[in-house]
Amino acid sequence: MTITNQCAIIKALQSRGSRIVTPNPAKAQRYVAMSHLTIEGRYYYIGKQGALRCGECITKSVSLTDTTSYKVLLAEGRAALHEDT
Repeated sequence: MTITNQCAIIKALQSRGSRIVTPNPAKAQRYVAMSHLTIEGRYYYIGKQGALRCGECITKSVSLTDTTSYKVLLAEGRAALHEDT
């Protein structure tokens, strides 16, 4: 089983208490929307290639992909997925 960046980020956010939001609040079909961990009304958006954004909606979101916290989430998610297999 190959581990994609998107799967790793989703797994890491879920392990921290975030959950997938359905239906997608911004109707952005290219992203998986997840609830923010601490701020109500904010969401994480995870792209198909693993890009991570955060904001009220996709158009007002900021990229978190080039941050240290993204790299930590990616490592956590990969480790958790390796434990599951």
